[in-house]
This record gives sequence, C-alpha cells and structure tokens, in this order.
Amino acid sequence: MYEGVADKMGVQHMYGPEDDVLGRLAEGLRCSQGSHALCKTPEDPYLHYEDIERLWDFHCRNLCDLTYLTGTAEGLGFDIVSREALLVADNLAGQEYREHPFSFFFANSKDFKVLALEPLEASSPSHRVTGDNPEDLILLREIYRELKRPGVPIRANEISSFLSMRPDLTRLVEHLH
Repeated sequence: MYEGVADKMGVQHMYGPEDDVLGRLAEGLRCSQGSHALCKTPEDPYLHYEDIERLWDFHCRNLCDLTYLTGTAEGLGFDIVSREALLVADNLAGQEYREHPFSFFFANSKDFKVLALEPLEASSPSHRVTGDNPEDLILLREIYRELKRPGVPIRANEISSFLSMRPDLTRLVEHLH
C-alpha cells in the first residue's frame, strides 16, 4: 500500500528487516543521501507537528546528534537524528539496540550530544496516543472521529483536551503505560 502511494508521489522508499529499525534508518539516509532523519513510528498516527520547525532549529543551533520532544503524550513525540550519529550507531550498536535505536544514544550519552525540548503547547504526558494494542486502536479511532476536519491536522493540545474530557477512553489504555 505505502509503496504505491510513494511511487505515485515520486517519493523514494525502501524496506528492511522489521526487527532492525536502526539499520533501516541508516540505510534510508544512505539511499537518500539525507543529512538528518525525522523519526516517527508508524504505530503513532498523530504527531506534535506544531513543534517540528522549532525542534529542527533547536537541533541545528545546538549541533545535536539526537534531539527529541519531551513532556508530551506517549505517541505524539518525534526525534531528529543526524546522519553522522545514526551511521556511527548503526556500526557500533549491538542487537539489543536494533529495534529501539535511540536507546543506544542514551546508553552512550558521553559520546553523543542528545538534547530534549518541551513542546510549546502542553499535551498531557499522562495520556497514551499510540497504536500498539487493540485498546489503543479504539482510542485512536475515537480521537479521529471526534476531532477530524478535512485538510486540518489535529493538534496535540486538542487531543489532550479531548482525552481529559473522556476518562472512559483513557481508562481503556491506562494498564498499558
């Protein structure tokens, strides 16, 4: 499905081993000759998009290897990693870091510049907005059903406000934190 959409839009794409996220990211940067990667997992359909430019500017200004958004609901954050740091990690990281590559940077923080940035607009870090489990899917669908507007992205603070008013939905996933 994604391959067809990418082809139609003229977007380069590639595939790699499911259990080697680090290898896929590194190969993607090699193939695209990109300088950085903005990383967001596919099971997290919503994004704290309001802070992408701000995080990018912060990342570049501070010459970071890895920069991430913190203090936001699980599933709304994202990371920016430099090509150089990602390729080093790909060469050095053992199997224990392949599926969750950014844990390698935290485990080796003396060798990498890793900084976090708080979002401008609050979104409750106690909320879970990810699609790992069937209960998550119920919550995600309800967010979309209630907040969708054609052509307008759903803001992180709208999701947070909605979930604060719907404890029935947050209870569905509270055992998954």
